[in-house]
Amino acid sequence: MPFFDAPPPRPEPVPEPESRTPDWLASPSNWLGMPVDLRVVLGRTENVVVAAVDFQAYPTGVRFNLLVRTPRDDPVRGRGAIRSMHFGPDGSEEGGLRFGVRTTQGRSFNYDDVSPGVMYEMLGHLRAATPPAPPLLTSGGGSGGGGEFNRRFWLWPLPPPGPFEMACEWRAMGIDEYVATVDGDRILAAAPHAIQIWPDDEPHR
Repeated sequence: MPFFDAPPPRPEPVPEPESRTPDWLASPSNWLGMPVDLRVVLGRTENVVVAAVDFQAYPTGVRFNLLVRTPRDDPVRGRGAIRSMHFGPDGSEEGGLRFGVRTTQGRSFNYDDVSPGVMYEMLGHLRAATPPAPPLLTSGGGSGGGGEFNRRFWLWPLPPPGPFEMACEWRAMGIDEYVATVDGDRILAAAPHAIQIWPDDEPHR
């Protein structure tokens, strides 16, 4: 008679529920956004240009890129510009790139305007799956090289009808606060033409 009993059968694995990114945090992965004919220049000097480009409208918001371009023939100047997106000439946050959006619902800022308190509040909303007060501007991945840097942004929700504002300040690069008016109606007109590629009830992230 064997000393050890046979091991009990393993329980059937319980699949974990699919986690979905909240609408307010990023563009929906089961939709193809509709391109919007918009280009918003937010600052320009002889050393750098900052612009919002590549707008795509979704039912829940609008995605776009913040473009920073520096002279290709001056790599030292280009690296200094990219570094000063977060830090000024003295290594502090003073003078770094500041970027924000203002609609009739309120304002939302990114980069050095996002304080630890705001970040903790956003994480709390994520855990509770409850949206924060609109509007909300969040940043995603970025890429760069050869005098050009792009960072992806998501603005939730869609802006109300009429114009709204984008603002930029980058004192380390000689760009004082500048506020541009954006035609929000173009975004609203494009949003219904976004294409849903998977039903909402199918697994996706």
